[in-house]
Amino acid sequence: METMREGSSITQAPLLVGSSNYAHWKSQMRAFIMSVDSSIWEEVEEGWRNPKVIGADELAKPKEKNQYNSKEKKEAQANSKTIYAIFSGVDMEQLKMISTCKTTKEAWTILQNQHERNTVVRMSKLQILTTKLKI
Repeated sequence: METMREGSSITQAPLLVGSSNYAHWKSQMRAFIMSVDSSIWEEVEEGWRNPKVIGADELAKPKEKNQYNSKEKKEAQANSKTIYAIFSGVDMEQLKMISTCKTTKEAWTILQNQHERNTVVRMSKLQILTTKLKI
C-alpha cells in the first residue's frame, strides 16, 4: 500500500510516489532542500566528493573524517542532510534505486534519469500512435 501525503511542510520532505507526481516532487524537493540551507542545493547540482589527501606513496586517498577541516566538515554535513531529505522523500520503490548512493548528486541523477526518460519515452510512443491514427 502506498503512502500519500497532502500539502507541504517546511519540516517534512515532499513524497515521490511512483512516477505520476515526479515533476511536482522535483520542484517541491528543490524548494525543500533550499529551505533547509540555500547553499546545500550546490550538493545536488555539483556533487560532493570525499576530500583527498596525498599519502606517503604520493597517491591521493580519501581523508579520514577526523582529518576534515571546517569547510570539508560543512560540505560533508550538507551532503548528508540533503541525501537524507531525498531518501525521506521517496517511496520504497524509488528508495530501492538510490539506497546505495553516497552522494546527493548520484541519487538525484538516478531519479531524474528514471523519471524524465520515462516521460520522454511515453511522449514519443504517444506521438507515434497519434501519427499512425492520423494515417
